[in-house]
Amino acid sequence: MAEGGEREKVVAKGEDGVSERGGAAAAPKEEDKEAEKEDVEKEYTVDELLEQHRDLIDSMLAEGILDDQFSQLQMLQDESTPDFVEEVVTLFFDDSVKLLENLTESLKTDPIDYKVVDGHVHQFKGSSSSIGAQRIKKVCMTFRPCCDNEDKQGCLDHLDKVKEEFNIVRTKLGKMLEVFAMTIRFWQIITNFCMSLF
Repeated sequence: MAEGGEREKVVAKGEDGVSERGGAAAAPKEEDKEAEKEDVEKEYTVDELLEQHRDLIDSMLAEGILDDQFSQLQMLQDESTPDFVEEVVTLFFDDSVKLLENLTESLKTDPIDYKVVDGHVHQFKGSSSSIGAQRIKKVCMTFRPCCDNEDKQGCLDHLDKVKEEFNIVRTKLGKMLEVFAMTIRFWQIITNFCMSLF
């Protein structure tokens, strides 16, 4: 612990130093190189990390990116399953990337098998619902009638929209998981320190 009664802090990279979870970080732009050189590590207290974690979730709920299903997922996480939410979200990211690849490929075939496309959309709707990714689910709901009507342009437009919504969810949930991981590291430091006293 810090001397002089200072509150315990954990050192973690600032927001600019964190890559998106579930995907590689974008290469730095030429004009950002100077700013990158000046990037410094920031210190956060556990209270600041917890507040940042809560704020990220609250903003996603307020924006309609997530719904109450995500809150219920969090309630299933406890001391016996501390990585539950991270595992579920990471699995969702991995499955979504594959589904989007399959959807993209299905819409490139000639002729398009709209039943196959609809199957992928239905699967994506289900996995989005399971973690509370509300806006993705809503796009999938309006995507399916395009498959029923064999509307190629409608399907392509919805594919673009669902990719856009997925990237928003991946970025924001990825950031939330990074903050949560910092909080866990903090508690591990405290626990290890306390155990070393005995």
